Amino acid sequence: MSRGRSGDGEAAFRIYQMYDLGLGRKKKAIEWLVMAANNGHGVAAYNLAYDFYYHRSDARSAAVWWSIAAQRGEKKAEEMLRTLALDNPYR
Repeated sequence: MSRGRSGDGEAAFRIYQMYDLGLGRKKKAIEWLVMAANNGHGVAAYNLAYDFYYHRSDARSAAVWWSIAAQRGEKKAEEMLRTLALDNPYR
C-alpha cells in the first residue's frame, strides 16, 4: 500500500480494485480510485468519471474526469464526452 500512497497510480488502482471488487468496501475503494486518478492512471480517471455520472448524478465532475481520461488515451472517455455533449440541451 505504501507504493499507492507514494504516487504510483498503478499500485493505487490495484488497491482500489481489491477494495471494490474483492472486499466490497466502496467508500475505501473510491479513496484509492481518486488517488490513482490523481497520479496519472487513465482507467482510474475514467472509472471516477463513471462514478460521478452514474452514482452521484454529477455530470460536470464526470466531464472533467472523462476529459482527463481522454487526454491519457482512454478512447471510451472520448465517447462518453461526445454522449454528454449530445445529451446537453444547453450547449
